[in-house]
Amino acid sequence: MNSTQSVKRDILIQAPIETVWQALTQPEHLNRWYTKDASVDFRVGGQMKLAHGWGVHTFATITEITTTISRQC
Repeated sequence: MNSTQSVKRDILIQAPIETVWQALTQPEHLNRWYTKDASVDFRVGGQMKLAHGWGVHTFATITEITTTISRQC
């Protein structure tokens, strides 16, 4: 069975913007906190592949990149 899902999240993270951006977009940072083996072509149309290490894999196509940042302190 093949299924397609969309995910959108709005969250507040208390950390420097640059640190958060790296954690979400760079494979070496994703591997530290989210997955075992990340591969990311970070552009619209690019592919994201995440191997979580317990037989679960996530595959995604980047359809939109929004760089609007809200600074709430």
